[in-house]
Amino acid sequence: MQLNFQKPVQTSSIQFLESHADLARYLKEECAAKGASVLFDSGLGKIWKQRVIGFGVPEKRIFALPQGERAKNWSEVGKAIQFLHKQSHERNVPVFVIGGGACLDAGALVASLYRRGVPLVLVPTTLLSMVDATVGGKTAVNLDVEGNLYKNVAGTFYPAKNIYYWSGWLESLHKKERLSGVGELLKTIWLSDSDVDIENLRQWIDGEVSEDNLWKNVRKAVAYKIQVVESDPLDSLGKRAILNFGHTLGHALESLARGSISHGEAVAWGMWAESYFVCENRSNFYEDIRARIQALGFKPPEIIHQIKPGAIAACLYSDKKMSGGKVLVSALTDFGVIKSVSAPPHELAQFAAKAFQGL
Repeated sequence: MQLNFQKPVQTSSIQFLESHADLARYLKEECAAKGASVLFDSGLGKIWKQRVIGFGVPEKRIFALPQGERAKNWSEVGKAIQFLHKQSHERNVPVFVIGGGACLDAGALVASLYRRGVPLVLVPTTLLSMVDATVGGKTAVNLDVEGNLYKNVAGTFYPAKNIYYWSGWLESLHKKERLSGVGELLKTIWLSDSDVDIENLRQWIDGEVSEDNLWKNVRKAVAYKIQVVESDPLDSLGKRAILNFGHTLGHALESLARGSISHGEAVAWGMWAESYFVCENRSNFYEDIRARIQALGFKPPEIIHQIKPGAIAACLYSDKKMSGGKVLVSALTDFGVIKSVSAPPHELAQFAAKAFQGL
């Protein structure tokens, strides 16, 4: 006997909106008119919640997820599912998730699980979520075991039906949020064989210029990520591994920092350390990375000098890229030049601890 079970292909409609009026119109037409529920990032505050209500969404259909990584745990996912159940949310009615990267990761997981999947619409509100958490269809929660945090241990592949980008969200971001988003933006732009105007990025981080030039890089990053994801939608062919540049050691650093550094900061220093690891002293490209991220304002966090090899190795053993007792590291040796190396976690951890302590 044989069962041919073909999962339907999901096409994500991605729209870059020109104005707040466009955002309001889509939320009214696609959200309020269809009776959708909204999973809302509490970090956006009461003002934006009232605006969503003003778009025609009843307050009873809005569920607030905690700000940041606190949203990515089973307890919050369970509460959100219970909320949808109490609303008698039907299977063909969309769930809108409005917020930053962690909110989108958790909210998308909720949509994928409730009634075995309901239509998902993502509205990213931070630079980080725009270039990292929207395109790709990955959902996730973290695992906290005996005080140790392990990033993205559980999740699903569940692409959004619609994604709405609006540059206006970026105007209200604090400097730390801007810096974090730039860490992920650099990763994708550098993978696409390009450099960026570091000084212009620094000026945007410091609030000295508008997001006009930044927005061009956001669109470029999204287009590149679409290309990579379409070549390996379920991350089963190894082609999407390049998008983990900076994340193998970055996730370990972020986990061990327990919230004291942002995701983008961890990725920035992860990119430096991983390129250092794969360059094998035949290229000084990793020093170019270090110069650029420091010029943007990334500073080595205090904890980076205190991390022991054993702690890093413990995180690496939980990395989803572990295979055959080794963890895969895909990093750059130049802009657009990718090299992948598999190494035992303890070996990579020893290298990383020494490199971090030398910063």
